[in-house]
Amino acid sequence: MESAVDFDTIYAQDLVYVPGCWQLCGNANCCSFSRQKDRFRLVGSAGAQELPLLPGEFAYLQARDLLGQFGDYQHRVAEYRFGARVLPIESLISRNAGCACAHATRTTVCRLYPFLPVFDLDRAVVGVERLGIYEVLEDLAGEGRICQVDTIPEVERVKFAAIAGAIGADPLAAFYVDAYRIAQNHTRRRLLELKGDRQADIYSVFEMAVQRQRLIDHAALGAELEAHASALEERHGVLGLAA
Repeated sequence: MESAVDFDTIYAQDLVYVPGCWQLCGNANCCSFSRQKDRFRLVGSAGAQELPLLPGEFAYLQARDLLGQFGDYQHRVAEYRFGARVLPIESLISRNAGCACAHATRTTVCRLYPFLPVFDLDRAVVGVERLGIYEVLEDLAGEGRICQVDTIPEVERVKFAAIAGAIGADPLAAFYVDAYRIAQNHTRRRLLELKGDRQADIYSVFEMAVQRQRLIDHAALGAELEAHASALEERHGVLGLAA
């Protein structure tokens, strides 16, 4: 199944949870996550920001000549295999100083942050979760969040709903968002397992897990993704992820 996301609708939504929200954290931290990255000693960031993309989003940016905003960017395409399926994962890596993209033409993930819509099997929005591994690390460390946005104001909910609706209208895109959320929650559980009762810094636990390739239990995550993909396909037809 090819992605048929209505990116025109998504990119028309200037979703801003709090005017001037970058001042709440002091340095527009969500454009670089530099304050979290500074906690790492082993995992290098090389001053880069990686932006996950929805299926079809890179082609949309390319067709509208919007890639120049990312500077000397890298288009990364990886694959995650589970069961008899393969999930192509696209991202843009920008080394721009400061924000990776321009505000008016920022990517879907930048518009949504710090919230991710939660869909039911009918692809209706039934809630929101915090978005991103850095949010997970902050929470597990017992620290206050750097991002001070903690709610979606009533006036902005129409924009959030428009973006979520455009994603949910496409079964493949909805699965990608679900898969991101499932993987994020899996990572949270794994970090708790790996830390155990040790008085260890969660950022160090994360780094060591990445270095030793233990952060993801691929059998467990694959089973979760397969179960969800199968449930979606029962309702909406084949997702087109066969290997």
